[in-house]
Amino acid sequence: MENNNTFDLKAALRSMKVVHFALVNGLFFFLIVDLLLLYSGGVMLDDKEFAKNLLYALLVLSAAGLWFGGYIFKKKINSGLPEKKNLEEKLLLYREAMIMRTASWEVPAFAGCVFFMMTGGITFAVIAVFFMVVMVLARPTAAGIVRDLGLEGEEARQLLPDQY
Repeated sequence: MENNNTFDLKAALRSMKVVHFALVNGLFFFLIVDLLLLYSGGVMLDDKEFAKNLLYALLVLSAAGLWFGGYIFKKKINSGLPEKKNLEEKLLLYREAMIMRTASWEVPAFAGCVFFMMTGGITFAVIAVFFMVVMVLARPTAAGIVRDLGLEGEEARQLLPDQY
C-alpha cells in the first residue's frame, strides 16, 4: 500500500534518535568536563554538611524525576493517542512524550553532574551515570514505539517490516 503524502518514516525515526542522542551526550560530556576540572585541582567545596544536604536534595529530585518522567510519558501518550488518525501524527505525539520523559530524567542527571563538580562526591557522579544509563535504555526504537503506542496491523508493519 503506497502512501502519497510527504511523510518520511525513516527521517522521523532518525530525528527522534538525534534529539535523544543530543540529550544524553550533552550530559556525558558535561560529566567528562567535571572530571577534568576536579582532577586538575579545579572547583570543589569542602563542606561535608552542605554535600550531605545536596545528596538529600538529589535523592528527592531523582525520585521525582523518575516518577514524573514515566507519568508524563504515559499521560501524554494515553490522552493524545485516541485523536491521532495516522502514523505521522502518532509519531509526533511519541516524540513530544519522549522528549518530556527524557528531560525529566535529565534534570537529576544534570544536578548530579553539577553537585559532583561542586563537592567531588562520587555518589553524585554515580547518580548522574545511572540516569544516563536509564536514558540510553529508553532510547527510541521502532520496536519500542510499536509497543508504547500499541500499534497493530499496517502501522506496526511500517515500523517493523521484518516482523509483520
